[in-house]
Amino acid sequence: MTTRPCCGQFSVGSDFVEGLHKLDQVLFFVRGCLQSHLVQVSSILNDVSELLLLHFIIFRSGFVKF
Repeated sequence: MTTRPCCGQFSVGSDFVEGLHKLDQVLFFVRGCLQSHLVQVSSILNDVSELLLLHFIIFRSGFVKF
């Protein structure tokens, strides 16, 4: 980690990519984030699909009449 003075009071540092030697760590992190979002989105789509199918079955079966 490289640190540098900031505003004369604090020293800030970063473990982020200081070149390309840590690129594999960044890719691993990004892949994990994307997989997490994919699971969340697929769960939401599954819930919506289930709800729409349920509404279709109820209305087509004649249980609800207008």
